Amino acid sequence: MNVIALAAAATFNLVCSGQRTTDSLAGKEQEPYNTTYRIDLTAQKWCEGDCKGLQNISEVQPTQLILSDSKVDGLSQRSLLVNRIDRESGIHSIVSTYSNPRIRGSTIIMKYDGACRKLAFTGFPKFETKF
Repeated sequence: MNVIALAAAATFNLVCSGQRTTDSLAGKEQEPYNTTYRIDLTAQKWCEGDCKGLQNISEVQPTQLILSDSKVDGLSQRSLLVNRIDRESGIHSIVSTYSNPRIRGSTIIMKYDGACRKLAFTGFPKFETKF
């Protein structure tokens, strides 16, 4: 594989869509979701949607791509976020939880279940900043 082909294989967009389920004290809600990720495996960076900021890729494995994997376990906040894409099947899953241990019934759980398809990389925007 030549250098250009390797670079193209390492940069791509993913268009992901599916169902988002939100569970909270207020009940369960479901709605469709659709998002686009821009991914550069060489730079270990990604962004979502309008790409207002770049994020570090959490982990690249041969069969899965973990965009985010974070956990907070504090006195006033407990949260978890895992954003994962199966590189063989294209299955996309996000699990996001939030609770305030001081407030009973404050737990919110969001689950995204969908699929992604690969498209050509549209690049990262150039950010014009004053400092």
